[in-house]
Amino acid sequence: MQAKTVGDIMVRRLATVPPDATLLQVRDILAQVRFHHLPVVEDGRLVGILSDRDMLRSISPFFGTVNEQPRDAALMGRKVHQLMTRQPICATPAIPLADAARTMYRRKISALPVVDPDTGALRGLLTWKDIVRASLPEAFAPATAQEADDHESRRGYVRAAPAKAAEEAP
Repeated sequence: MQAKTVGDIMVRRLATVPPDATLLQVRDILAQVRFHHLPVVEDGRLVGILSDRDMLRSISPFFGTVNEQPRDAALMGRKVHQLMTRQPICATPAIPLADAARTMYRRKISALPVVDPDTGALRGLLTWKDIVRASLPEAFAPATAQEADDHESRRGYVRAAPAKAAEEAP
């Protein structure tokens, strides 16, 4: 079996944002897609990356609640370039998957933008989930919800019991 490369498993269909997008726009994008990392692209070139965790660290927990203050809403107007990781560590499609996984582990990062080695143009994104999925394909075989539940119960997995409601005092 031939060793896999980053290009073999990277996600090619990406949502991207420009550096001048606001956090409000990013929040809306992340709510619509199942990505946790947004490459930041300007003039067709990667200039940074923004994760959902970067964004969550930067917004108020009161935004969108009854306790929201004007300053909480104002934070959502901040620009992506103020929060993004600049000059992120990148991979190229030809890099062996094991090397990319090692880099992600050592650098404590969960995603690698994949760029064309000649032009620097964004080609895709590789996440730790992609690596796990490629390494253990049998664990991610399509299954119905019932088949998944049956598999988990045969393996000893159980669902946590719901929390009991506090008893009312007499």
